[in-house]
Amino acid sequence: MRHRVKGKALSRNTKQRQALFKGMLKSLFEEGAIETTEAKAKVIRRLADKVISKAKPGTLNARRTLEHFFGSKQIVNRIVDGVAPALKDRKSGFTTLTRLGRRRGDDSSMVKLELVSQPIEKEVAETAKKVDSAKKVETRAGKDNAKKSEKTAKVSEKSDKTSKKSSAKTEEKSAKKVAKKPTSKSASAKTKAKTETAK
Repeated sequence: MRHRVKGKALSRNTKQRQALFKGMLKSLFEEGAIETTEAKAKVIRRLADKVISKAKPGTLNARRTLEHFFGSKQIVNRIVDGVAPALKDRKSGFTTLTRLGRRRGDDSSMVKLELVSQPIEKEVAETAKKVDSAKKVETRAGKDNAKKSEKTAKVSEKSDKTSKKSSAKTEEKSAKKVAKKPTSKSASAKTKAKTETAK
């Protein structure tokens, strides 16, 4: 008889069993699905339901309790901020079991344990990727436009400087020519006077 026997031992002592459960739960919440034996999956299923129910309020106490169990803030944030809100309409049954057949080595029945929110998370992830890619394209286009505008501004500044320099040079040349013209006239007048006196 099974008096005072809680749960399945799974051929492990307490520490090994707890380590197994923690590892499998981490994998389930990180990947969204795991493949394991049916006996382990049934135990993990109950624990996953308890974890998600604990994470639903999203309070600091819930986060600290889950962090004490998992020992990782990343997984706790994923459960509280990602998985639990997607399953807020459900009271239980947060996972599904899919039979995969029997394992060749020991003929044990294999199942796939999957979160119900997995398709929702995939859609959310796809939309987030699309939004991120659109933002990246926009930022790249904005940067390219900014670079182009900077280049055009620099080119216009250079052209303005060169035009100013050329205009200043032409003005200087014209001023020099104007200054030289009277001297040339006076020289021509002197030569005319010399020719007249020679005559």
